[in-house]
Amino acid sequence: LEAAHKYALERFIHELLPVKDSLDLGLKAAATATDVASLSEGMAMTIKMFDDFFEKLSIKQIHPEGERFDPEFHQAMTME
Repeated sequence: LEAAHKYALERFIHELLPVKDSLDLGLKAAATATDVASLSEGMAMTIKMFDDFFEKLSIKQIHPEGERFDPEFHQAMTME
């Protein structure tokens, strides 16, 4: 069981490291950049990397705004 957890964590980190690297490069480039278009393109590529990562984990974005709360599908974040 411990080996399975270790393998899962290693896989998770392996998939996420390129995204971190891309964010680091973007931040470094933003410090001296004058070309907003290239920064925007880099951000779009980083978002695509995140989207691909989430897809590998079968994580899908939902837009429940305006929908009735369904405890079978939604997870409450706050309570009024």
